[in-house]
Amino acid sequence: MKRKAQIEIAGLLIIVVLVSLVLMFVLTFNVADKENQGEPVKQVKESQIRDNFGPVLLETSTECDGKTIRELLADCGSVREIECPGPDTTSCAYVKTVIGEILKETLVKQGFAYIMSVKKGDSVIDTGNMYFENDCNPDGVSSVPSINPFETDYGTMKLVLVQCS
Repeated sequence: MKRKAQIEIAGLLIIVVLVSLVLMFVLTFNVADKENQGEPVKQVKESQIRDNFGPVLLETSTECDGKTIRELLADCGSVREIECPGPDTTSCAYVKTVIGEILKETLVKQGFAYIMSVKKGDSVIDTGNMYFENDCNPDGVSSVPSINPFETDYGTMKLVLVQCS
């Protein structure tokens, strides 16, 4: 009887050792996979931000009579008839301030280095001030620009967002 109990204990010990080895291998491979997935996950996240930020920004409503950023940019790039509240009442000054605040609260807080501009044709809006940048060396551009064209009554404009390394 004593020998049978010893064999059972040895069998249980072997099972415990095998289960421990399997758990050790599973944990080792899970940790290694997570370390290797860090860069692709980061690239996908940055790609999603770059591709989705422009369209969402353009449709964002403002406190200037509920006008969207798209409407204010269109006015800024053309007739400049819209008056907004605040110290800088032109659509250009107002929309530049609003975009700057949104960028600060989103991309800058996430540590996203970028260059963003709003263009009419091939040049930055003729006021020359629709250009935003955060920690970007122009030689360090690391992505294809996200170009978001939008139609206005006065022609096509583009919101261009480029990620920097």
